[in-house]
Amino acid sequence: MVTLDIFNKTKLKIDYGLVEEVVQKAMGEMNAEVSVSIVGAPEMKKLHKKYMETYEVTDVLSWPTEEGVGPDGVIHLGDIVVCEEYLKKPGDLEFLVNHGCQHLLGRHHE
Repeated sequence: MVTLDIFNKTKLKIDYGLVEEVVQKAMGEMNAEVSVSIVGAPEMKKLHKKYMETYEVTDVLSWPTEEGVGPDGVIHLGDIVVCEEYLKKPGDLEFLVNHGCQHLLGRHHE
């Protein structure tokens, strides 16, 4: 089971149940902890610069935590940040959250 923290730092209405469903499906039976944040373009730009050294807005960022497996057996996977600017049509939120999950699971693209 995945323990999920969701932070909506925008005025968008976010379907928390949908986010949880996407993360649970992506992680399967894994006993893990993940956080998902929805942020505005200015914050995403700052995060992109800080972690990727690119000062521009991007759709989704994700990075693993360095905590690894806790004494309780929970895998502390990491954080996913989605930019509200890319949530324009139905399905965008699911796609970007899943995309972030895939990165946390070690599946990357070029």
